[in-house]
Amino acid sequence: MRPVPVQHPPTLPHPWQGIGELAVAWVLLVGGLVGIGILVRTLATDTAVLGWDHRVVAMLTEHRNSTLTSILDVFGEIGNTIAIITVALIVAALAVGIARSWRPVLFLGTALLGEITLFLTTAAIVDRDRPRVAHLNPDLPPTASFPSGHVAAALTLYAGTAALVWATTRRWQYRVFAAAALLIPALVAAQRLYAGAHHPTDIIGSILLSSLWTAIVWWVVRPVSTGDRSALPQARPARRGCP
Repeated sequence: MRPVPVQHPPTLPHPWQGIGELAVAWVLLVGGLVGIGILVRTLATDTAVLGWDHRVVAMLTEHRNSTLTSILDVFGEIGNTIAIITVALIVAALAVGIARSWRPVLFLGTALLGEITLFLTTAAIVDRDRPRVAHLNPDLPPTASFPSGHVAAALTLYAGTAALVWATTRRWQYRVFAAAALLIPALVAAQRLYAGAHHPTDIIGSILLSSLWTAIVWWVVRPVSTGDRSALPQARPARRGCP
């Protein structure tokens, strides 16, 4: 008798249900983010929150120097679209090779696609002005400050990758490396503030967007199943001659 081939679970067992759940979550997130953005945009600048919002960017502008600018510019480039897509493709290829499943790829792809559409929709509706300081990137559009697309994309990619690593391995070295990767979106956020491209409240909006959406996609797609071999310790083969 021939052995039955190994049957892998479907990538998404109930695709229409999953698409519906993601669509509802997307709409609710847009509504919440737009509400927060419009509230922040319309508040007077002499309020406690927005006064702090403008002072932080102004303070960073006053302490610029060539060395710090050169260092932070690296992380500004890490958060751009080309860098995000490149790293995402590398992570996806590694995930397929290690997990032998397309679920991690579906998770990352859905998370990043949802993030960019959430960002573009929210930024277009809120249409918040950039900080009134000298910008390091003069080609920036004058509006679309809320939320930060760089921060949202970097946090979605690196937090999603860290979650995959934590769920598929018990080796502390890999987990420490994955946790350290979360410093990248933090430094991207620092660069966007330093460059005068965003207010601190824009960064907070990006964190809300990315963290909530990534968690929802993880819950719907379930990229790491409890039955995945990569997530469980391998059983030792029985010795010959043992009963």
